[in-house]
Amino acid sequence: MYIRRNSKSKRISLLLAILMLTSCPQAKQEQPQATQMLHTFLGVDSHYNLLFSDQPIKVVTTEPTEHILVVKEYVEPHEMARAVWIGTISQLHYPRKNADGTPRLSLAELQSDWLEILANAQFLHLNMIIFQVSPMLDAFYTSEHRPWSQFLNAENRQGIKPEWADSFDLVAWMIEQTHQRGMEFHAWFNPYRVTAGGHYTISLGSDGTLEGELSVLPAGNFAKDNPNTTYLFDKKVYLDPGLDTTINHIEAVIAEFLERYDADAIHFDDYFYPYSIFANGERVHFADQLLDRETFRNNRRGFTFIEDIEGEADLARYQQEVAKWRNDNNDRMVLRVKAVIDAHNAERGKAVQWGISPFGIWAHYDENPLGSKTPVGSTASYRDIYADTLKWAKEEHIDYIIPQVYWNFETKAAPYSTITYWWQDALKDASTHLYIGHANYKTGVAWNNYSDIANQLRYNARFPKIQGSAFFSYNDLLWQIPNNTARAVRNLELITLRDHLRKTSLIPAKPWLDRKETLPLTFIHYEPSEHRLSFHDSLLNDTRFYVIYGLNGEQREILQVVGRDKKIAKQAFTLNPLDLHGYTQLGISIKDFSGVENTMQIINLPQL
Repeated sequence: MYIRRNSKSKRISLLLAILMLTSCPQAKQEQPQATQMLHTFLGVDSHYNLLFSDQPIKVVTTEPTEHILVVKEYVEPHEMARAVWIGTISQLHYPRKNADGTPRLSLAELQSDWLEILANAQFLHLNMIIFQVSPMLDAFYTSEHRPWSQFLNAENRQGIKPEWADSFDLVAWMIEQTHQRGMEFHAWFNPYRVTAGGHYTISLGSDGTLEGELSVLPAGNFAKDNPNTTYLFDKKVYLDPGLDTTINHIEAVIAEFLERYDADAIHFDDYFYPYSIFANGERVHFADQLLDRETFRNNRRGFTFIEDIEGEADLARYQQEVAKWRNDNNDRMVLRVKAVIDAHNAERGKAVQWGISPFGIWAHYDENPLGSKTPVGSTASYRDIYADTLKWAKEEHIDYIIPQVYWNFETKAAPYSTITYWWQDALKDASTHLYIGHANYKTGVAWNNYSDIANQLRYNARFPKIQGSAFFSYNDLLWQIPNNTARAVRNLELITLRDHLRKTSLIPAKPWLDRKETLPLTFIHYEPSEHRLSFHDSLLNDTRFYVIYGLNGEQREILQVVGRDKKIAKQAFTLNPLDLHGYTQLGISIKDFSGVENTMQIINLPQL
């Protein structure tokens, strides 16, 4: 069911006589698509040809088909979110590293490497960059609430200001450069993670205890200054979600960022309460450690606290009640972040999105009749990390969700089709956008089927509710020297994926975020001698991007998506003359801050 929230109608004004007005391309009524079955993967031969059995893969889901079906002919949609995560924790994707592993930390290196990331994203026709601005209660920007990130200096210490910080705002520049290239910038935060343990903190002098981990953090780090808000699990420090002081801090961080930066979205990933771990050959669950028992006792909020746990029955009742409380803690945090974003949007006339990319499985059918038909031994976000991700999406607490469906079609513990079908079916009546996260980083025998990610796109294409894809990770979208099987397979996977990303697609509109009227462009002109398109756009207009089309009768092709120069009304763009071959007209539309594409305006091209 489509619900339009806080939207206003758009005005269309009459323009110069040379202009013709026409509607922007709309999604055509979908006809049933021809499909084909996927077959069991056997491996690759010595020439990297894919080998399959005659046996089709059966579905393990409520989907009304016996076998997994994908579309035969993949048609790239006009609107489709295409995202990539850029992780900064441990300098995973950024800052980039030299061949010897040393990080590239000078301002010139940071800038040139960011431009290279954007160029690679453009080559793959991606349109959304999810950049980790705060991986561990730190910041890649000047903040009153979080110290400078340890991943911006060679000492791996938080709180060391980069030498360029007083004269240059790196994140503001990154956002501007991303927008110039027609891509959205989603600011990725980790709300609760304080330290990641391991060699980073040990090398700084931590002994692995809570006190030791906090000792390596600088003054000004919220956890360091407020140790009563923390707990230690698996030698890693986390903020306690059960405390209002924790949520107040998260609110302040998000509000500060929105006040300062022109980001398109605030994004959290799958880190809420800690995942279970293996220690001494046994699985250890956060729930069994009772680390937040005092927090629960002092912050019950109507939930039942069992004071004396004297046996298994008492423990079971306590675990049942504390699980509800923990889920409520995360619910409250998500809603309060939403309130911060909503207030910012209302006060500033903006359309900042709120998105989360959770673990792929919400719950298991055998434990919850609303869950997916996945084995109960697999991790589930509702049960294991107390994140009711289905509720957040279904009740529209967030604007988009990207379940990390990081498995292939034949993974027994979590088949791709089982989980993906479940999500699109569960959210079919919600306006929250559903994108799917793909594990293009995985290697090994089970992932030698280099057509699998492309087939995931073909599977998704069967379901209108699925409106996009996100890829993890960036490094695995780059060509690699094929000196081993894993790299050779990765390159072939990239070629296959590229065949499904040949055209520019637009990020789907979120009209419920639309708060402003968008005015038409004026003085549209094309100068053939310079291949230059120019026009005027009000400085106060609700413009995020311009979409430039080549037109010839019914043929319409997106030539460019570009950001506006926010300082001046006159906008000008040079077009590649080769791109104009075969077209008789240019079309220009505005993609506003909510992603709504406004009425196209058309100008005739001179015929030589």
